[in-house]
Amino acid sequence: MHRSLPSFLARVAVARGARSAGVAVSFALLFGWNGVARAAEAKCPRGGGGWIDLLFSGTAWSPAQQEDVVRELRIELSRRSLEVCPHTEDLPASPPVAVVTLLSSDPDRVSIVPSRLQDEGGFSGRTIRLGSIPEDARALAIAQAADEALRGVSATPEPPVMPPAREPPPKDLPAPTLAPASTVRLAVSIGPMLELAPTAFTAAGKTVLAPAMALRVAVTNSRFGGSIGVVLGRSTDFVFDSVSISQFRLPVDASFRLVLRAGQLQGALDAGAVLALLREEYAPAHRAHQEVEAGARAGLTLSWGDRIVPFMGASIEVLPSPFDFRFAPMGSIGHTSSLWLGFALGMEVRWR
Repeated sequence: MHRSLPSFLARVAVARGARSAGVAVSFALLFGWNGVARAAEAKCPRGGGGWIDLLFSGTAWSPAQQEDVVRELRIELSRRSLEVCPHTEDLPASPPVAVVTLLSSDPDRVSIVPSRLQDEGGFSGRTIRLGSIPEDARALAIAQAADEALRGVSATPEPPVMPPAREPPPKDLPAPTLAPASTVRLAVSIGPMLELAPTAFTAAGKTVLAPAMALRVAVTNSRFGGSIGVVLGRSTDFVFDSVSISQFRLPVDASFRLVLRAGQLQGALDAGAVLALLREEYAPAHRAHQEVEAGARAGLTLSWGDRIVPFMGASIEVLPSPFDFRFAPMGSIGHTSSLWLGFALGMEVRWR
């Protein structure tokens, strides 16, 4: 019994030693395999293609959430032959195609920045809210949003295309300039006219009426200008009791013109000097006289339109030194009128 007990204990010790050695070997193999697996896992990218450097920032990330996002993003980017590598301090041999930072300090909100935060001058990414998304679908939603953000980012931005430089104009040629629009206007008016001399200014027995034709040429610049007018009439009679004197009168005036416009309505005021050629004849005595009388004239014309327009006008002539009708042997039987009134209607043509 006693002999068998020591041998039994020896056998148990030997068995336990062998079992411990086996366990030690097993643990060594397991830890060695895990180290190899970690080394293989740490080597990213595993191929020579393009890869994305993924950074997680903020306090709301858990390791499980990060793993889920990396897995879903790898599935999304594999369609474009891109690999996703979580950021490490070891720099791979090839540079990344793009850098994506996932920032989350709130469990219900994730900001996606297509660059490193320290390189971001201003926020240019997008923010998604996760409150309405189920827990098992949030990683997929973040991956899809990151993929959309990456599609709008160029890996190597091309320099902007500069527009072709414009050649300066030759120095020896002056720059073209637009000539100012001319405001000089020429106007010609013509129309029938009736002149009358009231009896108070002739001492005749009745008012003298003289039908005529009025012609006027005017040149204006903006509001001011000048005009020249002539009245072509026929002989008219001055009747003094039983004596009748026939008079032919041809007045010509040169006037200063002021033009006022309101839309299509135009008013023109003429004021100047007038000279009139007179010829009086007393038929019974077969005697005639010619004189030239001088005075002042003023006229107002109203018209409506722009090119060919109708007009109406009125004028007054003041002749301070009328001539006496002297026909021997009767002597002086009256005098020429010291005031003439005129009324005209007609058409006016204008040129700019």
